[in-house]
Amino acid sequence: MSQTYFPGRPLVQESMPDHGQHLREIARVTNLVMRGQTNNTMQVTLAANAGSTIVTDARISMSTAVTATPMTADAAAELASGNMYFTPTAGEVVINHTNAASADRTFNLAISG
Repeated sequence: MSQTYFPGRPLVQESMPDHGQHLREIARVTNLVMRGQTNNTMQVTLAANAGSTIVTDARISMSTAVTATPMTADAAAELASGNMYFTPTAGEVVINHTNAASADRTFNLAISG
């Protein structure tokens, strides 16, 4: 199973003709970051009856760190089993996990780097 994600908020342009508008945009994004809204999270449900799930996102690179927070009891059990690990590459991360029939192993993922 493959899941594709796209950043929810546009990046701030490096320059704009209207200097005041540019400063307002920088302030808006800075305020979002200060409130913890860093645009680096997503929700993923592991593929049922498969040993891996692929998440495609342009923000992922080989040096990306992925952190998973279980949102369901089956997701917590999967994480506790020690069988889940992440393999990031350019533009995607493969989540290796137990091949199980459960379809509710849902996680919040945070990507950094």
